[in-house]
Amino acid sequence: MFVSVNASNDKIIECNQALIDALGYTKEELFALNSIAELYHPDSLSARDAIIREYKQKGVVKDREVILRKKTGEKLYVSFSVTAVKDKEGNILYSRGIWRDITKLIEERKKLSKLNETLRAKNEQQATLFHILSHDIQSPIRTVEHLSQWIIEDKDNVLTPASLENLSMLRVVNKQAYRLTQDLVSLFVNDLMEVPSIFDLLRTVEAIKRRVFLPEGFKIMVSSSISTFKTFNFLLTEVLYNLISNAVKHHHNPKEGEIKVEVENQGKRLLVKISDNGPGIMEHLREVIFEPLKKFHGAHNVEGYGMGLAIVKKITDQIGGKINFTSIVGKGTTFYLSWPIFDEMKKAR
Repeated sequence: MFVSVNASNDKIIECNQALIDALGYTKEELFALNSIAELYHPDSLSARDAIIREYKQKGVVKDREVILRKKTGEKLYVSFSVTAVKDKEGNILYSRGIWRDITKLIEERKKLSKLNETLRAKNEQQATLFHILSHDIQSPIRTVEHLSQWIIEDKDNVLTPASLENLSMLRVVNKQAYRLTQDLVSLFVNDLMEVPSIFDLLRTVEAIKRRVFLPEGFKIMVSSSISTFKTFNFLLTEVLYNLISNAVKHHHNPKEGEIKVEVENQGKRLLVKISDNGPGIMEHLREVIFEPLKKFHGAHNVEGYGMGLAIVKKITDQIGGKINFTSIVGKGTTFYLSWPIFDEMKKAR
């Protein structure tokens, strides 16, 4: 659709048949309009004002989306480009404009936006459902763990050595089932679109202690200048769980094991440090530590499926964070996590 507009009075002085057909006016009706502004829909007047300002500054505007109003009152979505025709002194005589119908493009955008909203809602619903299912599975697993431990510790236990051995094997398999459910939950959230919410550091770490079957004597300490902050709550929980769980299950001396969680506010990001006094990571393994299905310590009694650090890396990359580490063999490892936060932070008391 082509249109020319007089620079002095803003009236249409020429147009083509495509414009006439699209808007439903006759050529005479278009020429009789007091101003071309009458063709703009009220929803698009502010956009037109911005176009006019740019046009006066540069003498040209390209591909600006606006809404026209047909003679019937219906909306017509168009992409607008205009150039100025000037005299020898540089004064604008009239403009040459092109309107391209983008109604189908706008409709597709609306459909895509609606689809994205639906997918986000389904993602959150599925995550909630998955958590419920995971909890319902893990609760009996934890019950088996506690009951079997009490049976083994019973001083009047009359079980045969073979039965006690079978009971110990049952506990190992039970823990493996628990780890598998945790890995499945973490893998599920790799593509989860999470809305930021308030994260409580101390409460989360206490919950993680219960999830990892913390051995007797194993200590987890928290040091932070802030106690709550707004971030991707569930995803950070899964990252912390996997880092802490990994440090616990690979520790060479659990009765003297220590993990320290330190959080430092760096403005729009947090620096989270997870330090342990475990066996450390050997030099030749450092390049592949975040790869999935890798078990680095070679111990047959270490539970899990080698997914923990791979899950941490995927989630961290997903939200635009960073993770790296330092390690000394025989003395321990420290993971450094750069994690985004938003407003509404509160100082720790």
